[in-house]
Order: sequence, then structure tokens, then C-alpha cells
Amino acid sequence: MGFEASLSSDRAIVDKEIAAFFDHMCEGQNNQFLKYNYETLEQFVLRQGKRLRPITTIKSYAAFSGNEKKIYPLSIVSELFHTSSLIHDDIMDEDSIRRGSKTMHVLYEDYFRRHFNDESYHGSIFSAHAKRFGSSIAIMQGNLLYSLAYRLLLTSDLEFGKKQEALALFNHAYARTNEGQMLDVLFSSKNKISVAEYEAMVEGKTACPLGAAIGFGAMLAGADKSQRTALQQYSYHAGIAFQIMDDIMDLSSGRKKRLAGSDVRKGSKTLVIVHALQHAASKDKKIMMKIVGNHTASSEDIQTVMRILEKTESVSYAQMRAERHVMQAKHSLLRLKANKERKEFFLQLADYILARSA
Repeated sequence: MGFEASLSSDRAIVDKEIAAFFDHMCEGQNNQFLKYNYETLEQFVLRQGKRLRPITTIKSYAAFSGNEKKIYPLSIVSELFHTSSLIHDDIMDEDSIRRGSKTMHVLYEDYFRRHFNDESYHGSIFSAHAKRFGSSIAIMQGNLLYSLAYRLLLTSDLEFGKKQEALALFNHAYARTNEGQMLDVLFSSKNKISVAEYEAMVEGKTACPLGAAIGFGAMLAGADKSQRTALQQYSYHAGIAFQIMDDIMDLSSGRKKRLAGSDVRKGSKTLVIVHALQHAASKDKKIMMKIVGNHTASSEDIQTVMRILEKTESVSYAQMRAERHVMQAKHSLLRLKANKERKEFFLQLADYILARSA
């Protein structure tokens, strides 16, 4: 079985656990609106996605323990945390599409319009009742997912010490995710960002939650400190490489379900943009600064930026940085004394990060 086929098989396992969890949450829910909320959350979490975090939890557990099935129900904790942050990200980015369908706040804008009369008004934040309702419910849905992840841990049959360690692990990761996102929002308004600043931001929003998912499985399997440190170093480099490749794919017109150059329009300081702003000629830099962050930038504007990126060889630079991080991630595994087959999974995952196209 090829690596992507293996991921697909593992994703089916995770999705089954997600469905079972939400089915349980809906049981006995008498309030129809709240039941609808849980059903909507289930559908949102189950949208087509890679499920890399819960899958890596399963694989890291299996690397040090013989029976991976024991971890299936708890593996989804990281996916609940992750999706919680996605719901909030979509509000901050004012996105209308997530994984090919409407974002949570747009879903609830539609809900409001189906059940109530919408009216425009001049509020300090919102311009219509449906928009305020949609964003408000979506924020609470994200918060609810966060609490559901903790509920899953607290109601599990883990021993008390393991629960405490798991809660501390995910609490730290969630805080770092938010810190990384805060820097991301800040950087979108700044024109001068260093590579070190970019990677510090990505460590928080991408590498740290991946490390928590992997570390969770290893911790539950009883891996010692040195082995968990090796996996933490792997997660750091793999997570940064993953985000860099995500940045690069945003520029591709072939990327599924997403408009090419959306990060450019948002003003996101991806590594590609950071490098270009550092190395572009003065005239090109001024042009970029007018386009990057312009939500109404045309396709021609995006192509102009692409030509500047080509002149500065910024995509090639970002690709090189991603390859270097993947190499360092693989090197971290040399000290990993684990099941050979499961260790191979993490080596293949590192290669997959570079090769993926969606």
C-alpha cells in the first residue's frame, strides 16, 4: 500500500471515531437548536481533510506500543483543537470557504436569514444582523469544540497523572497556536519581517500543535524523555516545512478549492513574500507593497507579484528552506528507538510534506 493510500485508510479510522463522538454528544439533547449546533459541528469537522494530527498520534503511540487500536478514541483530541482554531481563523480572515464548503460563520449567517428577517445597520463591527449572528455563533462553536476536546480527555479512562500531562501538553500547544496566529495577524500589517520572525510564528501556529499530537501518542505509550525529545525536534522541522509548502501551494492556480494568491490578497507574510520583499529591487518592492494585502487585487496584480517572485527566486528559496527542514526532521529520527515500521511512517510523512499538492 502506498503512503497516500495508507493515509486514506487511517483517515477513515479517525473519521469513524469523530462520528461516534458527536453521535454520543447528540444523544439526549432535547434543545433542537443546540442539537443542530452539534450536528453542524460534526459535519464541519468531518469535511475532507488530511487528519494528519490524529493519524500521527496513532502512529507515535504504535511506535512504542503494540496495540494502536487503544488510542483510536483519544486520537481525535488534536483534530477537535485544530478545527476549533480553523473556525476562529476563518472569522479573522473573513473567509467564506473552508475545505470546499461554507465557513462556520457563513453557515450561521444563512441560518439567520432562513429563520429571521435580516436588516442592515451601522454597528461598530457588523453591518447586518445576520453577520453578527453568524460570527457570534461561530465563535461559540469554536469555543465549544475546544471544551469538547478537554471533555474527551477528562472523561477518558486514563490514569490521573496521564490526564494531567495530556491537558498540560494540549494547553501549551493551544496557547502557542494562538500566539502564532497573533503574530501572523500583526505581520500582515508590517512590511519588514525576517525569516527568523516568520519561522517563530510558524513554530507557534503549525509546528507546536503537530508536536502536541505526536507527543500525546508517545506519552500515552510510555516513551521515555529522550524519545519524546527526538519526536519534538522532528515535529518542529516537519511543521515548519509543512507551512512553507502550504505557502508555496497558495501561489499555484492548480490548488483545489482555493483561489490562487489568496495569501497575497490577505497580506499574509509567507516565507515567499518575506524573501521577495527583502531582495526585490526598490521599484518592484513598492509595487508589491501596493498589491500585498489588497483584498481587491486582480488576477493581473497577482501575476505581477508572481513575476517579482520569479525575479527574486523567492519560491526556489522557500522550497530550499522546506527541504532543509525535512532533512533535519529525518535526522531527528536517527535517535528514535521505535518500531521500525512506525518509524518508517514518519520518514515517509516527511517526504510527503514536500511532495503533496493539496
